Amino acid sequence: MREVYIIGAGGHGKVVLDIINKSKQFQAAAFLDDDSTLLNQVINNLKVAGSSDRALADDKAVIIAVGNNEIRTRLFKLMENNDLEIINAVHPDAVINSFVKLGRGNVIAAGVVINSNTKIYDNVIINTGTTVDHDCKIENHVHLSPGVNLGGDVKVKAGVHIGIGATVIPGVKVGKNSVVGAGAVVTKDVPDNVTVVGVPARVRE
Repeated sequence: MREVYIIGAGGHGKVVLDIINKSKQFQAAAFLDDDSTLLNQVINNLKVAGSSDRALADDKAVIIAVGNNEIRTRLFKLMENNDLEIINAVHPDAVINSFVKLGRGNVIAAGVVINSNTKIYDNVIINTGTTVDHDCKIENHVHLSPGVNLGGDVKVKAGVHIGIGATVIPGVKVGKNSVVGAGAVVTKDVPDNVTVVGVPARVRE
């Protein structure tokens, strides 16, 4: 099996480790984390073997396990620019329609359902128990938190973070780098670079 560095040893890293451990394609080699206080610690039986830069010197695949979109984007671009193999970590309990298109570096957690003709770009987190219905487009560096529900034909632009338990109704677009608050219900298009909260969701002043 291909050895993989998990970049990020925090809470999301533990989730990704479990996905890798259940994989039939990959084996976790070590965590890498830029927090020097974690060096040589053992987390869930896996050692933190160095900073993210170590991946650039070793012949191993990588997956970025960082929830923060800005940091995850920077790390993804670093690995991409150095021609590293960036894998998808897909939990075996996720249900993904055969007509879904997946890019690279995506984390798809347990209990996720992704329906027909959806396109997932690169470096996306689709977290525990999230549902993505048909014909959605989820662009680069998006984070869908646990329990998010996207209706059919939803477009989520790059860098968006959708909070726990939020719902986006069919046909709506969420603009670039915007944040949807936990539990919000999005009933109309969201502009770029804003935060929306509430039911129905409104731009927070």
